[in-house]
Amino acid sequence: MNIDRLNNPPNRRGTDNYKWDGCKETFGHDDLIPLWVADMDFPCPDEVIGALTQRLEHRVLGYAKRSSSYVRAIRDWLQQRHGWSVNEADMLFCPPGPIQAINTLVTLLSQPGDEIVVQMPAYTPLVNVISGNGRKVLENPLIQDGNDYRFDFGQLKEALSDKTKLLILCSPHNPTGRVWSEEELSTLAEICLQHQITVISDEVHADLLLPGQQHTHFGKVARRYQLPAVTVISPCKTFNLAGLPQCTLITDSAGIKTKFKAHMDISQLNLDPPLNALAAETAYRCGAPWLNAVMAYINDNHRLLRKELQRALPQIGISRAQATYLAWLDLRPLGIAHAKLKRILLEEAKVALYEGTEFGQAYEGFFRVNLACSTHLLQQALSQIVAALTLAQESSK
Repeated sequence: MNIDRLNNPPNRRGTDNYKWDGCKETFGHDDLIPLWVADMDFPCPDEVIGALTQRLEHRVLGYAKRSSSYVRAIRDWLQQRHGWSVNEADMLFCPPGPIQAINTLVTLLSQPGDEIVVQMPAYTPLVNVISGNGRKVLENPLIQDGNDYRFDFGQLKEALSDKTKLLILCSPHNPTGRVWSEEELSTLAEICLQHQITVISDEVHADLLLPGQQHTHFGKVARRYQLPAVTVISPCKTFNLAGLPQCTLITDSAGIKTKFKAHMDISQLNLDPPLNALAAETAYRCGAPWLNAVMAYINDNHRLLRKELQRALPQIGISRAQATYLAWLDLRPLGIAHAKLKRILLEEAKVALYEGTEFGQAYEGFFRVNLACSTHLLQQALSQIVAALTLAQESSK
């Protein structure tokens, strides 16, 4: 991957891109640097574009069956990248994407009124699939220890009841960037087994590891405990393919497989869109060098953000991310009310961030930053953020 293509990504304005062209509708301003929606500004791997171009030359885009080479590509990726050997018989597929898959699992594996655990702060759609389906959100807030986050197993045990049927795990965690250790996941599995809770593990960020980090798929842990669990993976975040969604679910639970396959058949969702499947397969087979280069670049952006903010505003908290291209900022030490922070960032800094209240009402004063952009753009955004927040602090003295 040529560094120039990361430093100078395509101009996305005017392409109906949600991240860039959705600022006016979402924030009321169209002159913002968009660091909110979690997709990358970087072009997809060349091999993916080449495969799609060649396929389009065929000029027929009818129904397509799922190819054995596509399934093999996923299994090879999991084995080579993560050391996880997955049986084809344990794989399920949801072409619409990860959130649709999790939504389906919630409706199949629980009943209205049941409780479903989610760790807070939580990616909003994971909460919405619970409450939107008439289930009760059972919050298990993470413990913030400085710039680190960890499970609160004590609170979890106290909160569980006979009505608790599912736990939706985000691994690695969005928005904090935490990679859960095998020991932590084992403790979680023990608790869920004791209370007969099925785990749905959203692992769409599993490939986006920062240097020195290793991801443990929850499915590997669950199998040791014979705990019913579903691991949800996707190439969408990994290779910037959100516009061509594909999703794979992995479980060795015969009951879950039967229910899910029946639902997909009834919904006529058992065929893959040909371009989506081709993009995913090609990315899994050829995209490792691209991903390595992108993650090295993103790691540099993480370091830049930390250096610039710690230099100018050292009181700001920055989560110690171990994965993802996201940074979770704690601006509460600035002593500025959340509503005012939001206004300053939008109207004075001219930067669009996801505010913490999108991840739970308890997270006023927090903001999430997308670092999957050119270093030049990030530097510009950081300069504007620092200038606006510094002025606000001086004005309040």
